[in-house]
Amino acid sequence: MAKQVTKKSVLPETLNLERGPVKPDDLLSGYERPQLEAAFDLVACEEGWKMPVKAVVIVPPEKAQAFELLVTHAVAFFTGSIPTFACAGNRIAVNAAGYYLTIGA
Repeated sequence: MAKQVTKKSVLPETLNLERGPVKPDDLLSGYERPQLEAAFDLVACEEGWKMPVKAVVIVPPEKAQAFELLVTHAVAFFTGSIPTFACAGNRIAVNAAGYYLTIGA
C-alpha cells in the first residue's frame, strides 16, 4: 500500500465557522450540514473520504479555535473518529483514524 500524502489547503473565507444553538438529539451539534461538508472536504483524504485524515490547513490564528471545533464535529460526523490537532504558526495539522479504521467497514 502506498504511503498517504498529507493534504494541504487554506481555510476559505467563505466557510462559516459560526455554531448555532444545539438542540437535544442534534446530530449536527448546532452546525448546518453544508458547514460540516465544507470543513470535512478541507481535511478528507483525496484518495477516498473513508481513509485516515492527514491534512495541514492554513488558518488565521484568530479563527483557529473555531476551526478546530468545526473540524472536530465534521470528522466525527462523517467518520466516527476524533481528530487531533497540532499548531505551528498559522498551520494546523489535522490527523484522524478515518472511517475504515474507526467503523471497520
